[in-house]
Amino acid sequence: MFRQPASAGDLLIVYVKNPDKKGTLCVDDSSNVTLSVEKGGSVTGPHEMNPEAGIASFLVKTGEEDELVLNARTSFANRNYKLKLVH
Repeated sequence: MFRQPASAGDLLIVYVKNPDKKGTLCVDDSSNVTLSVEKGGSVTGPHEMNPEAGIASFLVKTGEEDELVLNARTSFANRNYKLKLVH
């Protein structure tokens, strides 16, 4: 999910993919995706949106903590993601 280290005060573009149970990207599903930050930052801008081509994009600003914990929810999935932040 993450390609390079993030640090405190960074602004990240977070892409949430919407796969089915087999892992195939649901490009025709436009049901809402909600992103929340459980620890280490905040969503900047909308925290809920309809995906385009199976992917929803969010802006997240990291805080001063050592870890960023994100929760992505769709109509059929609820997933947590953790990212260590460098200082």
